[in-house]
Amino acid sequence: MAGNGQMIIERDKARMQAMAQKDVAALKNMLCKGLIYTHSSARLDTKDSLIGAMESGSTVYTSVEPSEVVAQDLGNVVVLTGVAAISVN
Repeated sequence: MAGNGQMIIERDKARMQAMAQKDVAALKNMLCKGLIYTHSSARLDTKDSLIGAMESGSTVYTSVEPSEVVAQDLGNVVVLTGVAAISVN
């Protein structure tokens, strides 16, 4: 992953845009099958449960705006830290 920090930031931004645009097809291609998504409420989702909640309408992201994102390139992995303003119903 060395040298890929900016690419990972852009891919994560694309993921957030897909969530806000309710682009389930894009998310199915972007997210790995082993995903564990931890919400700010501490609720956990898998890829299937996250996408399922979006498809059913029980979770509706209206906007996802990242800021102050920094990539820490650790060689085999890139860790992103930052802030995201997320509006969800």
